[in-house]
Amino acid sequence: MAGAFDLSTLKAKNEPEPATAAGEAVPGKLEVALTEESLQTAVNTSMKVPVLVAFTSPRSDNSAKLLEMVRPMVAAKAGRIQLAVADVDAHPQVAGVFGVNGVPALAVLLQGNPVPIVQGLPGEADLRPQIDKIIASAAQYGINGVLDPNAEVKEPEVPPLHKEGLEAMKKGDYAAARAAYEKALAQDPKDHEAQSALAQVNYLDRMAGMPQMVDPAQAQAMMEKIAAAPMDDVETQLTGADIEFASRPDIALGRLIEAVKATSGEDRERVRTRILEFFDLLGQQSEIVAAARKALAAALF
Repeated sequence: MAGAFDLSTLKAKNEPEPATAAGEAVPGKLEVALTEESLQTAVNTSMKVPVLVAFTSPRSDNSAKLLEMVRPMVAAKAGRIQLAVADVDAHPQVAGVFGVNGVPALAVLLQGNPVPIVQGLPGEADLRPQIDKIIASAAQYGINGVLDPNAEVKEPEVPPLHKEGLEAMKKGDYAAARAAYEKALAQDPKDHEAQSALAQVNYLDRMAGMPQMVDPAQAQAMMEKIAAAPMDDVETQLTGADIEFASRPDIALGRLIEAVKATSGEDRERVRTRILEFFDLLGQQSEIVAAARKALAAALF
């Protein structure tokens, strides 16, 4: 999951954020519900304060135990970290954005990027120092804000077509979201935010169409098929890369680059296009992208 989704594409402008002054008041509560509607706000908050995301389900006893454990830990930090609770049953799209396929689970949002922490119920002795490390790591990136529920909230302006695409994504209407972002790109081919958002829509749409992802037996069978498939079996290799990308984007890109070497013509172009889409998802400044771009050039030429 780490780096697999550049959630900062939800921001109005994909520009570097200034460092947060130590102790700067940041609008927000200590605990919020994370839904499709509040995802934008969580991303914005993570530019100033780390956001600890707990994925839960009312069907899971361990989910309740996780919240009982983590809530006092977050409260003890007095606003230096926010807890966002995502009910995966009520809001499966949020779980999909993070690549989460089991509960309970914890991740953290830092500057709009999701980083996994643990899946399952961690021990309290393990989790407490982990939260300390999150806050310390955030400070190294200039994320030093303190939550203040009374601070004024300034909502960023979102271009109309971006807003239309985001609203469609929240509803799981990927066709409408794709149309909105494609229209935005037609109007401005240099709209990098729309390009990244379009890549995210395409990826989520493909993942939503994989029923084997929610059935362990089907998932195992699928991975065995992928492992046995030759590199020129483009459809299978593309599926394998999609599955791997949620947790190991470097491995997914490596798979596709090997497929580029084994194919030609239209098949090679399909693989190359998917690689470029993954680049958009990761962000063009990613170290993974830089390494993969060199490997792709070598494979093509």
